[in-house]
Amino acid sequence: MYKNIALTLFIGFLGFISFFSCSKKSNKIEIESELYTPILRKDIAKDKSSYKISKDEVYVYDSPNGKKIINQKATSLLGEIYYIEVDTECSVEILEKEGDWVKIHTIYPEWLQNSHNGWILAKYLDNYSDIKINETDIQILRELSTSVNNIYILYTNTNVNQKQLIALNEYLRNAMKLNGNIYVFDEEKAAELVDKEKLKKSEYLYLADHFISMSTFEIPKSIIYYPCQNTKYKELGGQHLKYNDSQVMGEHQFWVHVAVYSNKNIAENACTVLDNNNITSDILTYQVNKNRLCYKVYVGPYTTKSEAEYWKSKIVKIPDFANAESYVSSVLN
Repeated sequence: MYKNIALTLFIGFLGFISFFSCSKKSNKIEIESELYTPILRKDIAKDKSSYKISKDEVYVYDSPNGKKIINQKATSLLGEIYYIEVDTECSVEILEKEGDWVKIHTIYPEWLQNSHNGWILAKYLDNYSDIKINETDIQILRELSTSVNNIYILYTNTNVNQKQLIALNEYLRNAMKLNGNIYVFDEEKAAELVDKEKLKKSEYLYLADHFISMSTFEIPKSIIYYPCQNTKYKELGGQHLKYNDSQVMGEHQFWVHVAVYSNKNIAENACTVLDNNNITSDILTYQVNKNRLCYKVYVGPYTTKSEAEYWKSKIVKIPDFANAESYVSSVLN
């Protein structure tokens, strides 16, 4: 099964679109004849080895009470002033402190490490240093070594929330030195179900409610919170959603702004490069002034910001876009 999960998580949008398949409703007594393949979400939460930003659109300054730092590349491309900012998708470390201000260095996402650094108000930082992990709540059920080590954990703490699981992930990786993919459950039976290729409706819902966290070898300092609670979970009547419904049901939309070009042919070539990497894109044409058109290459929309960030992380690894300063926004134009 984990080959299927790995494919779903990392190599393509095709595995993800099954989230949005529709199911028919009936007043008849339901017979569990249909079987379902567990589908995992991609949204993530950062660990506590660094600080997380507690809100979106936090501007970065050149000094305490100083000036906002201009995003030079975005400003030159778009023809209007843009400023460096960090948001809830970022993890940062503290370099200096001065009064109510801290000097930060962005460490996640990696493509912002050289640019998104400076001073912000300390009140916008959050970490999980107050959360204590009790090792007696942790039981390693089994380890499977294939191409990647897969570790199944039973976690019996009854006061679980997202921050607790982020702290647990750090504890497992740092204190217990576990490496590979880590799957955390609060019921042992769920760990048995996750090995099945196909699940009945009742099994799917049980797995979704008790498969509480997943951390992959590719992004070891992050977790996927209740990874099987997705659109399919809602369609099947899941009643114990652990986060805001809009994260699953698509009440908001997010786009990846890949790059902006002044030449339409270059923009079309960029779309071809994305298409060759199995990423569907489009071009938005807009007028900067009376004599200038720009061509924005974008990807999306996505239903969560974290999903859009996931695809941005794939895009910036393509050499053509390594220096494009791609970003995610809920506004397309």
